[in-house]
Amino acid sequence: MPRPELNFTLHAEKRYQQRGIRREWIHAVYEHGKRRYTRDGSLSFSMDTESRLKLRRRLGDRAYRRIEEKLNFYLIVSSDNTLITVAHRLKKHRRG
Repeated sequence: MPRPELNFTLHAEKRYQQRGIRREWIHAVYEHGKRRYTRDGSLSFSMDTESRLKLRRRLGDRAYRRIEEKLNFYLIVSSDNTLITVAHRLKKHRRG
């Protein structure tokens, strides 16, 4: 089941452009990424191993390899499906 349409705040528009993240990559992470709740009730989306495998199967090996290294960022999305911000992951961390 596809996720609802993602709306962009002006802040999010500015941030993804400043950080060199393409809009289509944002949609890929939103559609296929791992979803986690943040402390304030918004959602964080990022690409874990399972998400990357699903996206690779959907896109095919060649298309996936072109964007694979570009997917190291996360999204913060409000409960009404509005993208609040987007940022690069600075380090890998393990959730326990």
